[in-house]
Formats: sequence, C-alpha cells, structure tokens
Amino acid sequence: MRNIHVLPTENYKQDYTTMRGEVIEVVRLGQLIRHKEVGEFLVNKNPQWAASCDTDILVPHHMYITSDEELKDGDWFLDIISNTIHRAKQATGFFNTRKKIILTTDQDLIKYGVQTIDDELLDACISVISYDNEKATKDSELNIPQEEHKPLKTMKNIHVLPTNKPSIVFNTNKGEYHFREHYVPDTIQTCKNHNIYITSDEEIKEGDWFIALDGSNDIYKANKVWLDIIKENTNPSRKIILTTDQDLINNGVQQIDIEFLEWFVKNPSCENVDISKHYDKVDIDGTCLS
Repeated sequence: MRNIHVLPTENYKQDYTTMRGEVIEVVRLGQLIRHKEVGEFLVNKNPQWAASCDTDILVPHHMYITSDEELKDGDWFLDIISNTIHRAKQATGFFNTRKKIILTTDQDLIKYGVQTIDDELLDACISVISYDNEKATKDSELNIPQEEHKPLKTMKNIHVLPTNKPSIVFNTNKGEYHFREHYVPDTIQTCKNHNIYITSDEEIKEGDWFIALDGSNDIYKANKVWLDIIKENTNPSRKIILTTDQDLINNGVQQIDIEFLEWFVKNPSCENVDISKHYDKVDIDGTCLS
C-alpha cells in the first residue's frame, strides 16, 4: 500500500523593503522541489528568501507519509481519492480512503504538531520514488513501523549560534565547547564565542523573543508585523525561553544556569532537552531526546 505521497504546492512569497526603500517580491522554495526539465525530485538544503528564482523549472512540493492508524479528533489526513489534506473533526475511525499523516514537509501541518521529515529521511523517500518511477508504478512505500514513526526525529530545541559579542560559551579551534563563569569579549583567536538558545513550541506573543527557522537562524523580538508573518506561516519560528545571550536576558528571557552548561559541554551533539513547565530549570536527567 502506498504511503509516500508527493503533492505540488505554491512558493512562499512576500514583499521585502530594501535599504533604499524599494519594495520587491522575494520568493522561497520549500524543502522539496521538482526539477521539471529532468523530472527529478531534489532536497532543497538552502530554503532561504531570494529576490529571484526560476519557479518555472523548480516546482515546490510537499511530501506526506501516511499510516493506517485510526483517525482521531485533531489528526491530519490525506484523502487519497482527491489528494486533498484535511483535519479530522467528527469523522474519526478507520477509513479506506483517508490516511493519517504522520510525517510531512508541509509547514502548515508541522506547526500543528505533525512530525517533520528531516533531510536524511527525505533523501531516502526520494530514492524510493525514483526507483518506483523506473518500474513505471505509482505505488511508493517506505517501511515505517507504526510504533516507530513518532521517535524517528524529535524537534530540535537547542540552538547554538556564533556571536561577536561577549559570551560565557565558546568553541575552540578543535571544535570543543566550553564555558566560563563570566562574559568575555570575542577577541581570542583560538576560540569563537557562541550563545545557546533553548526554544519551545508555545505560542509566540507580542514582546516574546524568537528564532527564525527559515535557514537564517536570526533572532527577533515579536511585534504585530512579525506576529502576522508567523501566523501566515511565511516564517517558521520558535519561542526562545532560555538563553545565554546577554541582550535577551536583559530583556526578560530566563538565563540558562551553570548546571545545564556543565551538562551541555559533555553532550554537545544533543539537540533536544526536556524543559520543565515553568522553565525554573532544565531537566538534565536523561534529557537527550535525539
């Protein structure tokens, strides 16, 4: 039974005001694109805004991986007859033509809790699709056991970014993370200052600080304009709830404590931690989820 579904979608577009005050339209392709001339699907590893893009040749698509699980209220599903996406409300249960979506590249569904398809899995799915196309069949299936699809990839919530400002966290020229008890300027040639940002899936409200996950990893303070952009999902973002960034700490974001930093330098490959409900402390007992 087919469980990989690829559907065309529209490019993300918005107006951008240049430093000269000119308003231009910028375009951003999604995570998955199809090259019309060669007929191949490609993983877009640089999904950033651009002033121009050959959208006649590079066509954005979304991938949806489905399961035969029971549909419950709030689940997203694909109607395999019409190839349309819906959210289950009252029509729950098991259906032959309605398949629950468990993984996707569609940001509209991801922001509602559907698990994202990372680049590694996307490459594997594209290989399956390409192989099936060679066999001239429309069925594409990837074996994802029902009980295993949820832990496949946990959403990243630890973000470590370089900074030119004073910091207590730094990375040596050997690629090792360390921290100091005091903030030190970024002037030492043998190491580079970094800041740690821990994020949450909470709703971003006016005045909150957030990180843009569009590939830029830029940090912003939410105002009404940004909230409209986030609501329209033209800028996938996460609320910052803990940090080592002095500028954000001075603006009310909770500081990451030394206990977590001691743990982090020993576990720098971990990208996700459990966060206590009130952010009083990062729970570091068995925290690494990915």
